[in-house]
Amino acid sequence: GLVAVAGELATHYGLTGWPEGEATQAASRCFAAWLDSFGGTGNREDRALLAQVRGFFETHGASRFEDVAAPFDQRIVNRAGFYRSGADGAREFLVLTEAFKRDVCAGFDPKAATRCLLAEGWIVPGGDGRPTQKPRLPGIGTARVYVFTNKWADAE
Repeated sequence: GLVAVAGELATHYGLTGWPEGEATQAASRCFAAWLDSFGGTGNREDRALLAQVRGFFETHGASRFEDVAAPFDQRIVNRAGFYRSGADGAREFLVLTEAFKRDVCAGFDPKAATRCLLAEGWIVPGGDGRPTQKPRLPGIGTARVYVFTNKWADAE
């Protein structure tokens, strides 16, 4: 804004030779280019977190999660949690709390990450008002997990 005003003042006093409004349009184009390279509006840290979470499931969704309904023991190396079919038939990931902190949101504050993921609808809170649920898990019993919907797959 300051650059646009300075340019318009310089134009007003005959220092630029530009038509009126040219400095404002040029400053606007520069700002739009910067905003595009910055990644758009909104909280940049939230965008980075969402990209990281999406990347985690794209990379590990088929290898680090055990099927809750499997009739046999599965050998999952470095297990991050379990998966199941949700109410809409889509796959839900049940991420163990330590894997959530250590792997899924590594480098981010887990509480801030939880708030962001809840706001985006990527995780489904428990009925007790907590961000986690307590399902019964094979080989573990009842444990707190973050239940991820498939909304992460639809995000850009």
